[in-house]
Amino acid sequence: MLLSLLKNYHSGGFYNYQTKMRKISIILILSLLAAVVMPIPAKTKWYKRTSLGTYVDTVLLKVFYVKNYKETLEDQDMKEDICRLSIGTENVVFDYAYGDFFMTNTPPELTANANNPEDSFEIVQKYTTQASRKYIGRKGRKQYLKNYPEKGLLRVYTGIFNNGMYIYEESIPTQDWQLEEGDSVVCGYTCNKATTTFQGRTWNVWYTLDIPYSEGPWKLGGLPGLILKVTDTTGEFDFTAISIQEEKRKEKDYCLINILDTRLIKITPSRYEQMLRMMYDDEVAFNIHLYGAEHANKMHEFMYGKGIPLKTEHKTPCLIEYYGKEKE
Repeated sequence: MLLSLLKNYHSGGFYNYQTKMRKISIILILSLLAAVVMPIPAKTKWYKRTSLGTYVDTVLLKVFYVKNYKETLEDQDMKEDICRLSIGTENVVFDYAYGDFFMTNTPPELTANANNPEDSFEIVQKYTTQASRKYIGRKGRKQYLKNYPEKGLLRVYTGIFNNGMYIYEESIPTQDWQLEEGDSVVCGYTCNKATTTFQGRTWNVWYTLDIPYSEGPWKLGGLPGLILKVTDTTGEFDFTAISIQEEKRKEKDYCLINILDTRLIKITPSRYEQMLRMMYDDEVAFNIHLYGAEHANKMHEFMYGKGIPLKTEHKTPCLIEYYGKEKE
């Protein structure tokens, strides 16, 4: 398990930013910026557009979570992913960032004997590539962005259908929390317990008063501290914080929430859920309908390899929330 592998590298202190990791991160970022010609946005100027995307805010705190979940109701085993919560001065984004996690959390002993920054970069890059392999190609990933393009709005980006970036918007949701007896320690922080029922699921969460941000993974928030662990009562979803990094630097030009510029297709949450169900029920027919047979075949070859025949497995997605139909 990733959690057991990481326990030797994360002490959990809010201000305990590992010195070696900071040096490696700076080296990596400077190297990447040297390799890519990119306009540097002003530190306090939001919504600056560049050739790579739109920077909307600077990051103050970054939290990585391990997400364990069932992808479909038919699955017997849980899958694992790595998520990132980036809290800015005005915006908050929750997305998936296994590459960023492994790059900034490379075990220090791997680079201890590096002769120069170039060797360190090569070692970290190789480690990141190898560690990230198991997470490539996961379905259902989304990016949740709060207070964008206006305050009080939640925009959800999802590229699962491959013919563009689908987005839907809604008011930032709120939860009716019940504060419960009981505590726990997560990522080195003492946490209090709370529960809520939201979008068809009942959630148990543990939050810490020691980190005064009223945020958490996915769409959850509104408690008097940062949520570090989330479990739904069916056991189908679990988020556990594994790394907390305060981005307290004089220059934050390379520490920004970035929104990629791509083709955006607006959709409603219920329509997105409907399309997701259709895709899992018959992915082959769904892709042929959406893209045409030739492109669907090329997509299949890219994902599964040449010579592997198209086949349909009728499954039901295990959704984290329900807008249209209830859970089957």
